[in-house]
Amino acid sequence: YSEEYMNEFGLYYNSPNRKNHFPYVYRVILASDDIEKVKKLFSFHLQSKKKAS
Repeated sequence: YSEEYMNEFGLYYNSPNRKNHFPYVYRVILASDDIEKVKKLFSFHLQSKKKAS
């Protein structure tokens, strides 16, 4: 998904329901050489949402 998002950046970034995915897509691209970093990015996001509830 992250590669497709970046390949079709204009489409995805300008879509109201996908624009907010950009920070996560960008971080995944930056950390794509290390799957553990990618897992941490998403686990942090899920933990943050649980605390906010």
